[in-house]
Amino acid sequence: MLAIAVLALASGCGAAGSPVYWHEGENYADGPAAAAEGVSEKAPASGGKCLIGRALGKTGDRVGYDLKLPADVPEAKLLLRYSRHHWKPMPPSKLDVVLTGPGAKRIARPVVLGDTKGWGSKPKQWRLAAVDVGTLGAGRWRLTLSPAVTHYSDVCIDGFFIAPGSVKITGEELSAADRIHITSSGYVGLAVGPPAVRQDACKGFGLVARGFVAGTSTAEVVLLDSAGKRAAVLRRKRRVDIAVEAGRGVVPAGPLKDLPDGAYVLRAKWRGAGAFEVPVALVGQLAELKKHGIPHELHVFADHGHPYAPYAEQYFALSLDFFEKHAPAR
Repeated sequence: MLAIAVLALASGCGAAGSPVYWHEGENYADGPAAAAEGVSEKAPASGGKCLIGRALGKTGDRVGYDLKLPADVPEAKLLLRYSRHHWKPMPPSKLDVVLTGPGAKRIARPVVLGDTKGWGSKPKQWRLAAVDVGTLGAGRWRLTLSPAVTHYSDVCIDGFFIAPGSVKITGEELSAADRIHITSSGYVGLAVGPPAVRQDACKGFGLVARGFVAGTSTAEVVLLDSAGKRAAVLRRKRRVDIAVEAGRGVVPAGPLKDLPDGAYVLRAKWRGAGAFEVPVALVGQLAELKKHGIPHELHVFADHGHPYAPYAEQYFALSLDFFEKHAPAR
């Protein structure tokens, strides 16, 4: 049984009974005044959005977050989910992290954020950076992030956890999902893999999730055609039990086998997390052509003496090779 758990909670709110606190990076209290200057859309980020990189690009930039911890967090770690691209040789980003809270307590720490090979447009371009901040008492806190270098400090922030040292969360488990929704209760997501899918060989797609408190949710997975209509139902809406360890369940792709090639959207809907949508291309029929050689139409094309005829077979073969490499059997 798939072990998952996420309850519907607003970003930045502690979940009752959860030892973990999560806050979305784009939900800042102090920072860029215009959303266009502070928020960036990144499909693999939680909720599809993050703090834009240039908000922390140079000396003088500052972003502040208002937090409300529902309970004490012993031996706390601040876990920043970030992305950053080094488009030329350059040092990593360095941020000053300052927490101020009950009793005028002030905690200041540095954090170094290195190259993730991209700005977060792909799941593997998101990583976690850990900062030990000690035990934090329940109540209201302000977290402030500011660059410690003069320029080229740009870094996208998906959000951050405040978690006790006993709870282990890794960047790899979060990046296993192409689309993800994170809260203080846990996370749910959809894992697709390469966007080109051989419907004659695909074994299925992944539902990825973890609960920081046990619970239940519901999940439904469908395939939409180019007109937005349901082309196939892969999983009807039903209950999913959730545990406190990362889990992955497979949604069988059998209903896809009789569909024609073309552009589609895989859509997964979780209770409390909205819908995740991932564009996919079904290419099974195109890949099957390779078994039967170059189609008759290309030979006719060549027989009529078209100037591009000598290249037709070569380009067709290359296109099939491309799809086979990007659409492995799942």
